[in-house]
Parts: sequence; C-alpha cells; structure tokens
Amino acid sequence: MNRLNTYKSSATAGRETENNFKNLMISRGNIVRKANKEQDCVNKVDFIIKTKENNILKFQVKNRNTPGRNQGKDDNFITLEFKNTRGDDGWMYGDSNYLAKEVDGGFNIYHMTTLKEFAEARTQKNVTTTRLVDSYVKGMPYKIYKRKGSYGHKNYDELIYANVHEIKEFFLEKSKSVYFLPSKRED
Repeated sequence: MNRLNTYKSSATAGRETENNFKNLMISRGNIVRKANKEQDCVNKVDFIIKTKENNILKFQVKNRNTPGRNQGKDDNFITLEFKNTRGDDGWMYGDSNYLAKEVDGGFNIYHMTTLKEFAEARTQKNVTTTRLVDSYVKGMPYKIYKRKGSYGHKNYDELIYANVHEIKEFFLEKSKSVYFLPSKRED
C-alpha cells in the first residue's frame, strides 16, 4: 500500500469512528453538532455536545491505535500529539474538554487537561526517537517520536505512544477517572 492509500485508509477509519461516536451520543439523548472546519483544524474540536443536563462539552475523537502500518489494533496504548505535521500545537492543546478514544466495544473518555498533564509530566522533551513504539520503555520517561518525511514531505509532528494503564493510574492520583462509554447500551 503506498503512502497516499495509507493516508486515505486512515482518514476513512477516522471518519467512521467520528460517525460512530456521534451516533452513540445521539442515542444517549444528547444534541450533537459536528465542528466546522475552523473549529476542527484550528481549535482541535471534532464535536460539540449539549447534554441532557444542558452542559456544553467539546470532544476530540480518535480511532483505535496501531503500533505501525499494517499492524493490528492495540488498545493498551494511545498516541498523544504534542505537535501536528505542520509543527503547530497538537490536538492535546486545542479547545476540547475531552478525548473520546475508540477502543474495543466503545470509547474511553479522557479529561483533556489531565491527559495533557500526564503527557507533559512523563515525557523527556529533549529525547527523540524515529520509531513510535520506541517512545515507550516501561519505567522510563517517554521519548518524543518524530516521523521522518517521505516523498519530499517534511513532518514536524511530535508524538508519544502512551501506556493506557499508566494514564489511568495518573488519573487516579489526580482524583480523576477515565470513563468507558460502551457502544451498546445495556438496559
């Protein structure tokens, strides 16, 4: 699969995940509005949700992770973005209150401020790697993953491949929870 087809496949998966999240939120009685292009690209907001309690929540939605191209899904890790491919602030630094991360059977919901705290506290900003899976070594601070550009394209993104168990422990230390929102409602 060439680079363009890989991107298209990833973009299609992302749109499908966003659609699944939107439908799930609607099925729970919420009013859902897809963010406009500026809110999405500049403010890093995918959806604005008005809950039954009239709370307004902004969500960034991400599909399931793979440790690399052509590899299976891995819900034990999550890719966190410090900088995007243009070198601008990544989605963790947008206006979203929450991350809805697709996992097997539903979505994990992370409070964005606490997720940012985790990433910043656990990452060595001056240590980089060229393989995403190498950004995590158990018991060690995370390294920043920087992709090499290809086909004359320069990538400026900075990511870490964070262990979900460690994130959940950090949330507990901060008296926060990671909520699981099942795809199917059990009434």
